Amino acid sequence: MHSECWNPEGIEFLGIVWSMALLGFILLLILAITVVTIFFWWRIFRKAGFPGPLALLALVPAGKLVMVIILAFMDWPVLKGKGVDAGTGKT
Repeated sequence: MHSECWNPEGIEFLGIVWSMALLGFILLLILAITVVTIFFWWRIFRKAGFPGPLALLALVPAGKLVMVIILAFMDWPVLKGKGVDAGTGKT
């Protein structure tokens, strides 16, 4: 007895198609989050007076740690012209 309604190959193919669609969506979501993160870090570095491409360190493993260390312990170029001490924030 052969039924046209039950086709295991069709169900298996549909599962593969949905899996690939989900994988594509997840990859696009990861790419979008990465681009937005780099954009925000770029803006932070530019406002602190550092070159914006330092934000690309976010793509390197442990790069975000290096970025935070740069912002925390280096004198900000934007504050040098204003006579503000980067460590204390006082003039």
